[in-house]
Amino acid sequence: MSLKEIRQAIFDLNREDYSSLLKELNEFDYLTSKIKVKTCVYCNSGHIIKHGRYNHLDRYRCKECGKTFIPTTGTIFYYIQKKHIFIDYLKIMQIEGIVPLAQIKKRLDIANQTAFDWRHKILMLYSSGFKTLDTDVYIKLRQFRFSQKGRKNIDEKFTAKANHLPANVIFAGNSKNVQLRLSKLGELEHWDLQKVLKRFIKKNSKVILAVNPVFSNYFKSKSYKTIEVQNLKKTELINLQDTYSSNSDLELKRIIDKKFRGIATKYFQVYSNFLSSFVFNRKRLDLKDLVKIKAVWFKFIQIERMYVNFIVKYCGIFEPFDRVKRFWKNEDRFHHLEYGALIGTSKI
Repeated sequence: MSLKEIRQAIFDLNREDYSSLLKELNEFDYLTSKIKVKTCVYCNSGHIIKHGRYNHLDRYRCKECGKTFIPTTGTIFYYIQKKHIFIDYLKIMQIEGIVPLAQIKKRLDIANQTAFDWRHKILMLYSSGFKTLDTDVYIKLRQFRFSQKGRKNIDEKFTAKANHLPANVIFAGNSKNVQLRLSKLGELEHWDLQKVLKRFIKKNSKVILAVNPVFSNYFKSKSYKTIEVQNLKKTELINLQDTYSSNSDLELKRIIDKKFRGIATKYFQVYSNFLSSFVFNRKRLDLKDLVKIKAVWFKFIQIERMYVNFIVKYCGIFEPFDRVKRFWKNEDRFHHLEYGALIGTSKI
């Protein structure tokens, strides 16, 4: 449409539709106005210059790597066409949590693939960082069934190797915070615990755990103070109820089995990050803070590559399996991403 036709279309709107349009435009403009561009989103260099305009946003060029970008590059709004509908989707997930795809696509009148992509893009908002827990900390291990739900062209050799291996999820928490990490498929070893637990627990913290040889040996080697609940009297156990009585592991299993009817292991960590924030820790991301998270798009388009990295590097399974053949513009710029970027052990 020409500018004249757009103006005429706006002029023909009734008062209700005109007010709704202004609200949608103003909300997105408000959010994007909060984006401060100081470094290149690709190489993190501070040598950037303005390089024209794209739609209503300034465009930038990096003098180091030569790439161009706009303020929304890498954020939750990157490559989103129907931004006002996407904001509605965000609000629904912020209030109601994860809504079944069949329901959300009907409510917002969007395609099934769009509903799926938007959900996982939003989940990527919660996919970074460790929070070190202080005071008494409980450690639990819950094993989930390995799943390739929704995956096509499954390699039989890989399936035969991986299907019987449990997906180990480590729960670390106290009375105020719960964190989850998908560690690996198969038997946990000392190094697997080291990668996760050293980021969760301070050296002076007291660790509460069920008797488990792998955990017990690890904490003993690191000289942590431990309390094994099986060895406590009932009166002593009562004093630890606020810390250890959390049923987050059982609640997560119930949500995955009943509400989602299973989750593909490929997406397990991003779902866990969202649920630990939304369900267990009762936290919500403010809409105005969404634009500050620059790595959403990069993780979203690289989830398959990071999944391959998890299977090979973290789990040691070298049987080949077909990569999901879905390609994105500029995908090759982020080939260096590994599973650590998803769980916060490495940066983009």
